[in-house]
Amino acid sequence: MSQSSKNNTILITGSTGFLGSHLVKLLVKNNYKVIAVKRSASSIVRIQNLIKTKTIKTFDTDKESFEDLFLNNKIDFIIHAATSYGRTNENTEEVKQANFDLPLKLLKLGIKHKSIAFINSDTFLNKENDQSEKNHVYITTKKEFLKEAKKQISNTDIKFVNLVIEHMYGPDDNHTKIIPFLIKKLLQNQEKIALNTGEQKRDFIFVDDVCEAYLKTIKYIGDLNHFEEFGIGMGKAATFRSLVNKIKKHAKGQAVVSWGEYPTDVRDCAYSQANLSNNKKIGWKPIFSLDEGIQKTVAFYKR
Repeated sequence: MSQSSKNNTILITGSTGFLGSHLVKLLVKNNYKVIAVKRSASSIVRIQNLIKTKTIKTFDTDKESFEDLFLNNKIDFIIHAATSYGRTNENTEEVKQANFDLPLKLLKLGIKHKSIAFINSDTFLNKENDQSEKNHVYITTKKEFLKEAKKQISNTDIKFVNLVIEHMYGPDDNHTKIIPFLIKKLLQNQEKIALNTGEQKRDFIFVDDVCEAYLKTIKYIGDLNHFEEFGIGMGKAATFRSLVNKIKKHAKGQAVVSWGEYPTDVRDCAYSQANLSNNKKIGWKPIFSLDEGIQKTVAFYKR
């Protein structure tokens, strides 16, 4: 039987980001109390209406004390949705702070103040087949946190759920990421878009489906073991080339995609597919097909 209740308070990091903002909106829609962790300088554009109407509480990491936050609020669930890839001029220490120091501090506070569960946002890049140098610090810090988390929860009552998210996409993503970048290019009818062969295979998963996995995890937390891990993806891989073709179909652009103009980095993840075998415990499976998800995403950028 589930321990979760609509009276639960959920603390969420990365609340102003792509995944975090979608999660905040879904949790509010389902009547959970949300405390959104952010920096005072963070752009709040994705959740500004919720902040203005005081539908959610906010917590600024650079101005307030986490200790006080846990003392003054009963935090039932902690969702760590913040992440740093180190791709936008963050140094190694900043990546470590986001991917290791911050979640570890929150996990320890959750243990101390009897939170029900800590839900961690992991990634398919954490798999052994991605040896890319550009992802090295990111992958290392994510792995080290998971390793330390398993030690921390030993002999405690808190539950720890690790969601291994595949290649997520959807509306209002960061414009520097490859899918929104390509959508914008195709909508602009650029003359030529030069890419590599496009034969690498990824498990592309729509952000609404990802958010639903968090909701299901919270709902069924009472049925889960002390540590659980779930693969969050379609459970099938598609080539990057097929993804681009779907974007082009829905964007109705006239741009020419020139395949093979650039070499494929052999160190990058060439294949990834979610393992969905454990997911019956939370009754989750994806709803949106790749075609449906891309259609919704393109429609957002057409506005």
